[in-house]
Amino acid sequence: MTQGDISTTELTTKSAVSAGQPLAQAVRDACVRAAIDGYEQGGLSGLCAEGRFDMAIDAIRSLHLGRIAGD
Repeated sequence: MTQGDISTTELTTKSAVSAGQPLAQAVRDACVRAAIDGYEQGGLSGLCAEGRFDMAIDAIRSLHLGRIAGD
C-alpha cells in the first residue's frame, strides 16, 4: 500500500464525516477500506495469505485517525 492509497481513503472518509455520518462509522469504513487495499496490494506483491493479512493489519495501523476525525 502506498501513502497515496491511505490519503485517498482518509479523504473519502473525511467527507463522509462532514456529511453528518457518525464518526465511528467513518473510522470503521476507513479501516475496512485500508484492510482491503492492503490485502490486495499484498496479493499483487505475490505474498501468501498470511503475508497479505499482515499487510492489511499494517494498513489499518498506519491510518491517521486525526485526519479522519477532521483534526
